[in-house]
Amino acid sequence: MSHDREKLTSHYDLIAKFESQTIMFPEFDHAYRRIKDLLDCYRETGRQKSLVILGDTGTGKSTLCKLIGEEYPPLTRNDRDIVPVLYISLPENPTPSAVVSAGLEVLHDPAPFHGTTPARTYRLLTLMKQCGVEFTLVDEIQQTLDRTRAPGLYKVGDWIKNLFDASGKPMALFGARRSKLLLQTNEQLRRRFSSTFTLGNMGITTAPEIADFVGLVATLNDNLPVKCSLDLQSFEVLERLHYATDSRISYLVKLLSGGLERALRGAMATIDVGVLEQTFSEEIWDEGIGALNPFNPRFCFRRLDKAGEPFFSGLAGKKGPVESYSKRRDA
Repeated sequence: MSHDREKLTSHYDLIAKFESQTIMFPEFDHAYRRIKDLLDCYRETGRQKSLVILGDTGTGKSTLCKLIGEEYPPLTRNDRDIVPVLYISLPENPTPSAVVSAGLEVLHDPAPFHGTTPARTYRLLTLMKQCGVEFTLVDEIQQTLDRTRAPGLYKVGDWIKNLFDASGKPMALFGARRSKLLLQTNEQLRRRFSSTFTLGNMGITTAPEIADFVGLVATLNDNLPVKCSLDLQSFEVLERLHYATDSRISYLVKLLSGGLERALRGAMATIDVGVLEQTFSEEIWDEGIGALNPFNPRFCFRRLDKAGEPFFSGLAGKKGPVESYSKRRDA
């Protein structure tokens, strides 16, 4: 292997290591503990409980699922596989048939697409017992809300409800904020999944919020092999990071990871504001230039959540513009 190829491999290893970390910031940690409580309660008392975790893209929902799966990994015994946590991610255009097949595939059913939906659901429940499934995680439930899709789509909520009832095991649902509409339109599902936790974007409008955000960014920076040179004690810097990522953990990691890649490639001593400006427009939003790039001197200092912008959700955001440092100081 050539020296250049070895260097490139080393760079990618550093980037992969940074991206693979899990940071337990306060809201994420709270959601994690609530999910764990479902399984702990079932193991200790046999009670079946449920939870819905809602949040915008990039707030850590799928990472929560991954973390729970890693904490309770599958085990192989002589006669069977033990799968304590069954993770099902709803596919695009979900139907009960597609969802049950996804579950059967996870449990290594030899013919996950063979048979009627009721027959395959029975096989799934049988496999869940044989594999020792104690907890089911259903991710991407917002996939059920696109009304332009097939009529079978509306039956997915009922299928989830029936699986919950028949399995007798705790279950957690994960989805975008708009997934709440699924519960609002399905009374029986709402009754079973009445406990909801919203994994919100971090803010920087109050002292506790600022402390949490600074702590998160500082922890990420500490884990970078090439440090970010921005002054994290500057409120203006925090504003720029906040608007560049909407204070969502996955976008913070993407921004800093992209900055790290460019710094390593350019043999730079630090990740500076110019690197972050380039990273934002190349990794997060290709139209984020000039006044629409949070690391540009002419940035407009507002949330980038209008139609066509990276954090547009189609719903009114709760996190509005933050006060400038000078206004906060003069207040």
